[in-house]
Amino acid sequence: MPLAYLHLGSYQPDWGDIPTWCAAVLALVAGWVAYRLFKIESGRDEKAREEARRAQAVKVAAWFADSPDGGEEFVPGALIRNASDLPIYNVHVRHTCSYADGEFEEIDRILNPPAEDDPFGVGVHPDARGPDVSIIPPGECHVPLDAQHLQVFHLPHVDDWQVEVTFDDASGQTWSRDRHGILTRG
Repeated sequence: MPLAYLHLGSYQPDWGDIPTWCAAVLALVAGWVAYRLFKIESGRDEKAREEARRAQAVKVAAWFADSPDGGEEFVPGALIRNASDLPIYNVHVRHTCSYADGEFEEIDRILNPPAEDDPFGVGVHPDARGPDVSIIPPGECHVPLDAQHLQVFHLPHVDDWQVEVTFDDASGQTWSRDRHGILTRG
């Protein structure tokens, strides 16, 4: 009798169990594939949400300019370009002066709240600190250096001027663009 059981040709497997096991393995594989697809789609959705959040902020840039319109008038300061279709708010400009010895000096400027004769609030308040309600509409805005720091501009040991800008977009999200042009969410 023991030899009869060892003969493989006479073995009859229980086929009812093999399809059940195959179905279980396929269900596990299908579950794993569904999980991976969910993770991929979730990543795409998050990336799309982040791009939508950044849509206005990526259209705002700032740099140092010798004059507001590139003309002959010498008025050094920051030129802020808002290429979006919506205004930006609470604008804080930081002029960064680098000296030949590698040292930096930072000059903070916050735009004034809108006034009757300046409806878009593009005037400046020297050395102001704290939040503000300033607005820069679509287009360009020149934020000049104040008289005190304009004297520094003419010193021979000043190598370079750069600009950093912090602002709120139309949705209220705070953004910063550093002196290297890198945009970060504040």
